[in-house]
Amino acid sequence: MAKSSAKHLRIHCTCGQRMKISASMYGQPGKCVACRQKIRIPREDELEPGQTELYLKDHPEFLRKAKSRKSGAKTPESHDASPRQQRKRSVTLPLDVYPPLNAITNILVNLSERVSFLEKEDPSAYEGELNELKQQARRARRARVKLDEKLRARLMEVAMELADVQKEIADICLAARVGEMELAAFLGRIEERRRRRDYLERCQQDLRGWLAIQNVHYTGGRISMSADAKPEVPDHVSLPDPPDPSVSLLEMHIDALTEAMSRRQDAEQRMDEALRIGPGDLPPGTSIEHMRGETKAARRLADVTVKFHRARLEQLQNDFLEDLKVCDAQMDRLRDRFHAGEVDRVQRDQQEQTMLRAKHDLNKARDLLTRVLSANSSRDVPAPRQTLLKRFAGRRGAPAPLTADIWIAWAAALGLAVSVFLPFGRMTPLGIAGHFAGQGPGPYLPIAIPFVLAALASSVALLPNLRLRGILFGMIWTASLLGAISLFHEARYGTTSFDAYLREYAAVWSSPAEMMAFLALMAIGVSAIIALWNDPPIRPTLAVFPILLGIGASVVLTDAWGLLRPRIVLDAISIERPDAGSQEATCRVPVRNVGRRTVSLAVFAQEPSAFQLVLDRQGELEWERLSDAPFEIDSGVGTLISDAPHKTRVALPPGERVTFRFRLSEGLYKATILSNLSGPKQWKSFNVEMPAVSAFVPRPIVPPPPRAAIGSAAETDVDRPGEVEPSQAPPKPTVTKVRVGLHGVIAAENRPPQFSFTLYLPSGVNEDRVLDIGGKIYGSWTVGEYNRTEQTVTITNGVRMAVVRQGEIIAID
Repeated sequence: MAKSSAKHLRIHCTCGQRMKISASMYGQPGKCVACRQKIRIPREDELEPGQTELYLKDHPEFLRKAKSRKSGAKTPESHDASPRQQRKRSVTLPLDVYPPLNAITNILVNLSERVSFLEKEDPSAYEGELNELKQQARRARRARVKLDEKLRARLMEVAMELADVQKEIADICLAARVGEMELAAFLGRIEERRRRRDYLERCQQDLRGWLAIQNVHYTGGRISMSADAKPEVPDHVSLPDPPDPSVSLLEMHIDALTEAMSRRQDAEQRMDEALRIGPGDLPPGTSIEHMRGETKAARRLADVTVKFHRARLEQLQNDFLEDLKVCDAQMDRLRDRFHAGEVDRVQRDQQEQTMLRAKHDLNKARDLLTRVLSANSSRDVPAPRQTLLKRFAGRRGAPAPLTADIWIAWAAALGLAVSVFLPFGRMTPLGIAGHFAGQGPGPYLPIAIPFVLAALASSVALLPNLRLRGILFGMIWTASLLGAISLFHEARYGTTSFDAYLREYAAVWSSPAEMMAFLALMAIGVSAIIALWNDPPIRPTLAVFPILLGIGASVVLTDAWGLLRPRIVLDAISIERPDAGSQEATCRVPVRNVGRRTVSLAVFAQEPSAFQLVLDRQGELEWERLSDAPFEIDSGVGTLISDAPHKTRVALPPGERVTFRFRLSEGLYKATILSNLSGPKQWKSFNVEMPAVSAFVPRPIVPPPPRAAIGSAAETDVDRPGEVEPSQAPPKPTVTKVRVGLHGVIAAENRPPQFSFTLYLPSGVNEDRVLDIGGKIYGSWTVGEYNRTEQTVTITNGVRMAVVRQGEIIAID
């Protein structure tokens, strides 16, 4: 059979349990993880080519039989024993009670007893009740089958985790023996993994026992239940709670063994009493069979508990022997380092004393375990000395050696604290907090964040657990870099002068404060790498932190992939006709925030801002930027008049609109929204025209005619002296065509473009229109197409076509 196919072989036990077989297991003895049936895993040459499934019920030659310890002696699997005895001796018993299993077993027992009673009385008289009871019993058995399926699945999970933990223990021992791990870190780490191994062994014993037992006395005993109780199967199989982590494995198993021996002695005494007691001496409602069954079950459960903890203590004795080998290897390596000049004599003596003390404790613990395992009763179990127990319980809390990751973390903490006093732009972070005080918590962040990170890094460096230390260093590194990215990114949209200061100096990497803080954060990342690299089982975790940082940075820098991106729209510009004799017209420039965040909008700003509104005037050769045009601001809070345009900023919330009113003289203008963000620039042009002034020509003074007689009719037709008549104003040139001007294009992502047109009608009335592609301009003229490259719009009336550029005015029929 090929090696590649060997990896996919699965053996199906006679109990239905399926087990995965690796290539290293071929030809080895084994046991079923569920029923503990002894099997022999076949060799590769015993399998058919390409075979991936093996059913033991079809191949009984792979079922092993236990060998007799003495010639002719009977064993639990011997054919000389009766089948009933084989079942009794092969059943695995649990150490703990599982309430759902106990409830289902009690329901089955109660239904069985009730059915037996009615069948003895008169089956025909209770036929209906018997059918109902049998139906309930079938439901209870189906619930037990469903519960067994969940128990088997949980058993497989526990078995797989137990195998992983055992592999981790072997890897840790190997790393300590070759010098990749210090002795203090090894003792703390190995204690934690062994504690987890023993807990999983207990869970595995419980799960196997819960699957095997059917007797109500072994599931927890009889409990009072209502006659119509229904069996309930939990969604998840709950396991016993883990032991107290403050108690060492040595003390825990010795105490548990002593208690189990005491319970076994009490159960034996009650068994003797149950054998001597008569039916008349029992309390009402109690049968002699029930009492003897409970005492027998208590005796067997106590015996199983004693055997379990004996096995754990034997394993612990072997573990201490492995620790002694690690100490010897560490001492040999220490001597080699001393001879090579890597450590001085003082360091060698200190570390050697620590290793000798650890070896002394391990030898004393092994001697203690030898005496404990030879005890036959709770009175024979020796009590360990408290000093020895305290040293074993404190091995996990031993102070960690000052390794490289600790020194680097402390240096990073010092660098973060020093960065507060270094220049950042024109001021230090302390000066920034004082200068921008009163603008919210933002100005205090450059002080608070470095000190908080320095305190966290210093505290984490004191933790003795190498794995926990490395994980926390990685979390600090990820969170701090992500916070710095968020702080500077959000300053791009800020509305305060502190945000403007950050926008101005954030990209100046020559700032000493920025450089020091950045190097300190990188040092914390190096500490995480060193700490986790010395812990091989968790070394792959190093890749998690840059992945999390990359995901978080992409969310921040892309504004949650565009969901929180600011968007400013320049609406249609309107012009009020000036009064007669006025040389300036009022132009309304509305700006609307269609995004999902408040943004800062500046007018004629000389400092960087998220968005700026500027005005340009068409000169003789090019556009000229205006910087001092007077304006007013119409917003939701009233009219704000600006005396210093370069300092005017408006905080524009989402969905709000602000209108700027400029007083401009005659000419062609262009309003533009500038932004330090990426995206298309928005602008619209508009034309300011002054109304024509009427010319008044004085009438020549004509001498009065001779005075007529008073009361004559000629007096009424003669003008009075000194009166003149205004001459008629010259007529305006007649405009017979309609003119169209394109003043702006609104183009944004995921939206069709819109075009701002102004119609100059022959009557002198101007009309502003915002149209889409296909919109009607005037008469039969419509918007045809838009050229993004040339920034032109083609209009057509079905017969003729015309191309309009932004800021251009053309005549149409």
